[in-house]
Amino acid sequence: MLEKTITSEIAYNGKFIKVKKDKVLLESGKESFREVMLHPGACAVLPILPDGRIILIRQFRYAFMKDFLEIPAGKIDEGEDILTCARRELSEEIGYDCENMRYLGKICPSCGCMNEVIHLYVAENMTERQLAPDDDEDIKTVVVTKDEALAMISSGEIDDAKTICALLRYACNV
Repeated sequence: MLEKTITSEIAYNGKFIKVKKDKVLLESGKESFREVMLHPGACAVLPILPDGRIILIRQFRYAFMKDFLEIPAGKIDEGEDILTCARRELSEEIGYDCENMRYLGKICPSCGCMNEVIHLYVAENMTERQLAPDDDEDIKTVVVTKDEALAMISSGEIDDAKTICALLRYACNV
């Protein structure tokens, strides 16, 4: 099943996202419209301490007007390699470096309306360094065991998609 783009226009051009509105030709021959948020992509890192505990972050998310428990993550800067982005986010958000991160795969968190791809990593054998947070982030760390994190997914306390995916992929492959 393939839809052919007839026309495409940028409906919104923001600081780091764009929204395009396309007129498409469906396989049936009918015409329709698609609105797609264009996102530069992101990386997310599941940080594992030497004793096996996991570092999560708690931060306020304006779109939902509430705090979320998440793993460190952030958007890929223009021209930035995904591993470089993952290392940068780990450093900025929890103050750790990791030379050898393991790739857990990628996810498409909202494929019905946006083209964002999030690359997932696990970081073990980390080195603590000075925390260098972004100016516009207020982040608190929360350290939990793997079993506690999985229970938090089951209870709904962790409801962030990238965090759930990374934790479950890690738990299945440990």
